[in-house]
Amino acid sequence: MRIFNRRAFTFVEVMLTTFIFVMILGALYAGLIAGGRSWDAFDSQTAIQREARRVYAYLNRDLRMARYLKFKKNTSREVVFSFEHPDEGLVTYAWARPPDKATGPLHRSSPQSSRVLSTRISAFTVEQQSERIDFSLCTATEDQDNQDEFQLTGRVTRR
Repeated sequence: MRIFNRRAFTFVEVMLTTFIFVMILGALYAGLIAGGRSWDAFDSQTAIQREARRVYAYLNRDLRMARYLKFKKNTSREVVFSFEHPDEGLVTYAWARPPDKATGPLHRSSPQSSRVLSTRISAFTVEQQSERIDFSLCTATEDQDNQDEFQLTGRVTRR
C-alpha cells in the first residue's frame, strides 16, 4: 500500500477556510458598525446636554441680577420676557417653537449684543413668585424619529 504525500490543499479545504474567514470578517464589520452607531447616539446626547447646561448657566446668571421682570408672552409654545440687567440694560429672552418642528431657537438680546443661545429648545418655562424665579428648559435633537431629550430646572432668588 502506497501512502500519498500531500503538498497542496484540496478545493473543499480552500472553500471551507474562505467561508470561515468571510464569516469572521462579517462579524467584525457588524461590530464596527454597531460601535459607530453607539458612538453617534452618545455624541448626540452629550451635545444636547452640553447645550442645555450652557443655556442654564446664562439664565441662572442673568435671572439672579434681573430687576423688573416683565413677561410679554408665556405659553407652552412661546415665551418672551425682559428685565433690567445692572450692567447691560434691558435684556430680552425670546423662545418660540413652530408647530411643525420639535425644537425652536432661544434668543437673548441686549443693547450691546444679540445672539441665539440654542436652536434645540423643545420646552421652556419661566415663572415668577415674588423674589423667586423658577425656570425649566428641555433640549432635544431635531430628528423627530429618534429624539433624545435632556431637561434642566432651576430656581433663582434675585438679589
